[in-house]
Amino acid sequence: MDRTINYVVIKPTEAEVKRLEIVRTLANLLRKYAEKVAKDKQ
Repeated sequence: MDRTINYVVIKPTEAEVKRLEIVRTLANLLRKYAEKVAKDKQ
């Protein structure tokens, strides 16, 4: 049973990988937007 759980943790599903990529992309966009806003306020 533990072996199965470890395998699942090590090998995420394609859906999880895609979701992680989307989250990372959104985080990058938010950071760029925040930097732009900070520059505009100066």
